[in-house]
Amino acid sequence: ELGQIDVLINNAGGFVAGQLETQDLDDVYALVQSTLLGTMHLTRRVLPGMLERGSGKVVNNSSVVGYVHFPGVSTYSAAKSGVSGFTESLRRELAATPLSTLHVVTGGIDTDMLDEAKDALRDQFPGADNWDQQTPEQWADKIVDAIVKDKDTLGPGGKSAVAKLTTHLPSFVLDTIAERGFTRTA
Repeated sequence: ELGQIDVLINNAGGFVAGQLETQDLDDVYALVQSTLLGTMHLTRRVLPGMLERGSGKVVNNSSVVGYVHFPGVSTYSAAKSGVSGFTESLRRELAATPLSTLHVVTGGIDTDMLDEAKDALRDQFPGADNWDQQTPEQWADKIVDAIVKDKDTLGPGGKSAVAKLTTHLPSFVLDTIAERGFTRTA
């Protein structure tokens, strides 16, 4: 029914923040459904046609939070970690085919969702207003360029890139940063 799809961009999702025990369970299920399961489901539906034609690119939008597991975003982090793992595994599954994937690791994009995240986390992370931001148009241009150049990964820049690099350090480094920046509210 869909016809030929040359590039599939999985960018659906939502945001749930706060300490786990305060998160609405329906919101958590909706987040995982749209962000992770929706990505997997739609890719599963489109992939056979791409394989049959011998061409196609699957673009999955993850987040730096899928790597940098800060407190206060546990369910969002888990869903985005799942997207990252799914994309990397799929890339390896498709290595012997003409198909490819693009793993988009998004940092701060100036959107209503980022504003909502800052509002939700402001009490727990006083530095939330200092996050790097770029416009949606700037980020979209980078994604299009990565698709055209058939890249496997597009990472964030600025402070988000530095934060992602901390995941390669011993865990106590990120633990220390989180302890200094996060305040439990209850």
